[in-house]
Amino acid sequence: MIFHIILFGINNKFLCYSVSPDELFSDINKKYTKAGALLRGLRIRENLTQSELAEKIKVTQSDISQIDYHAFLE
Repeated sequence: MIFHIILFGINNKFLCYSVSPDELFSDINKKYTKAGALLRGLRIRENLTQSELAEKIKVTQSDISQIDYHAFLE
């Protein structure tokens, strides 16, 4: 999959970039495991706090925090 990013400027001129998902999300992938980044993204998309998500899936808020914020690659 490739993302196409088009930037419009003045005088109807534009730039078009093609970017792979790995390039686009490289900072996230360096900081978090893919599972951690996915969980955090889904939690934010659903507008849930760590505590709310933890209650829904029957784990502690601390468990969510570990995965959500501290799921760093080794």
